[in-house]
Amino acid sequence: MSLFSNLAMKQNLKHASGHNHRVQLKEGQSAFSVISSNTLVIGVDVVHPGGYHPSIAAMVGSVDEEFATFPGHIRLQPARAEILTQENMRDMAKACIEAYKARRGFYPSRILYYRDGVSDDQCHDVVTRELPEIERAAPAGMAAPSIVAIVVGKRHNTRFFPPDDSMTYKDRNGKAPATLSPGDVQRARASNPKKPNYPNAMNGNITPGLLVDSVITQPQMPGGGGYRDFFLQSHAALAGTARSAHYIVVRNDPAAKLTPAHLQRLSYHFCFNYARASKVVSYCAPAYYADRLCDRVHHYYRHFIESEGLTWEKTAQEIRAGDQGETTFRQRVRDEVATHPNWHTDRRTNNPWVSNFSDHMFWL
Repeated sequence: MSLFSNLAMKQNLKHASGHNHRVQLKEGQSAFSVISSNTLVIGVDVVHPGGYHPSIAAMVGSVDEEFATFPGHIRLQPARAEILTQENMRDMAKACIEAYKARRGFYPSRILYYRDGVSDDQCHDVVTRELPEIERAAPAGMAAPSIVAIVVGKRHNTRFFPPDDSMTYKDRNGKAPATLSPGDVQRARASNPKKPNYPNAMNGNITPGLLVDSVITQPQMPGGGGYRDFFLQSHAALAGTARSAHYIVVRNDPAAKLTPAHLQRLSYHFCFNYARASKVVSYCAPAYYADRLCDRVHHYYRHFIESEGLTWEKTAQEIRAGDQGETTFRQRVRDEVATHPNWHTDRRTNNPWVSNFSDHMFWL
């Protein structure tokens, strides 16, 4: 059954108006009602193919009030450039804003920005180099939007454990519960040594929905300085040690009127909204979509390089110039790929695919 459900969900996404999920609270109200009327949600990630090859920057942006459809955009960056260039950031942000306007008939007054893939020491670069370009991307006639930006990461060593079985959940492939007698444990292991099936087995991970926003989070400076952050374990992981997502709120404009509690709930609810899964995912869908788009275009890029037989070498002048020559070389490679006729075939779009696909999540 899971095979057919996966096929159905992926096929439905190929239609521009195909919606797989609608996240509602138990009262029947939309889980996103606090932002549904006027908010553009953006997800961003960057992947690095390695060596001198250009980095691939992806941005997805919502176009509907249920946050079910996130058309994507791709731009190339110089090799190993994690922070988006001003041109790429402004160009893709403007494309997201215009797509929102085309679908909903008005410009967003608030932008919720999820940034994946950056380390903690790059948060300041996101604030000072990426976010200002969103403001500059606003078309004529659009009032300056309020911005809320959250950096999402899973590359950390923080783990959470249930103090007892009451805070975990049953899993037939999980560990033996503490209440099981040694004899029952031995019999289960003897019946299937490679994968014992214990009666009332427990998973061993914290029950999904764990939020940690104090004690082990970043310290707050007097007067409210410093970034607010929280850990959110949204998913039911396989037996073992689940890794929570770490969310760092690097900007929250007062005009956005979103409290820390709002951002925590929204981030959690977005984990239910990932269109390709029938279960809750481990981190919020906008960032996850950007990651998937990066991965898909990375495959396109590898095939493109192999089929075209493209290679590059530094010129003598670039070698003599040292670090500056390395920067020039990476920019040259990026420009040659971005302008190659077989990479960018449809001049009606800046993406490396035909313009007819621009409104579809074909890459998911």
